[in-house]
Amino acid sequence: EDALKAKPIYLNRFQRDPANVEHFNTAVDVTVQSHQLAALRPLIDLFQAKMTRNERNLAALARAYNYLGDYANKEKVYEEMTTLIPNDPVPWYDLAKAQMRLKKPNAAATSLLQSLTLYSKAGTNNQYDIPAFTRTNAIMAPLRERPEIQKLLNPKED
Repeated sequence: EDALKAKPIYLNRFQRDPANVEHFNTAVDVTVQSHQLAALRPLIDLFQAKMTRNERNLAALARAYNYLGDYANKEKVYEEMTTLIPNDPVPWYDLAKAQMRLKKPNAAATSLLQSLTLYSKAGTNNQYDIPAFTRTNAIMAPLRERPEIQKLLNPKED
């Protein structure tokens, strides 16, 4: 409630410093909370034009696109993120989810395979359990049937 009262202040901060990811995230949040999704697109466009292309900013951009259900642009953001940090399994998983929402199961299978392969490498420090997410996320259900995915979800014990 207080955030909504302060909405003009938050939007003004973002307008003054549109490359600032904290200001962008706050502007997105107060815009979503006030149920004005149509106002998100100009915020996204401004941030995208001014932002530095890094993991944190791309994640903020993907989050904003998610509110709009804009999976085509979300897919582009995650493709960029997988280029920026190719050895991190999380963006590959997020890319696979966006691709499934876009009804691109073959592309999604390739992305998920990459995510699970990176996750399974010994010595990687994973804060997210990609196999558990894959097993439980409804949108991933069709991919769980694929033998190459099953192999990584259910590795054979030696």
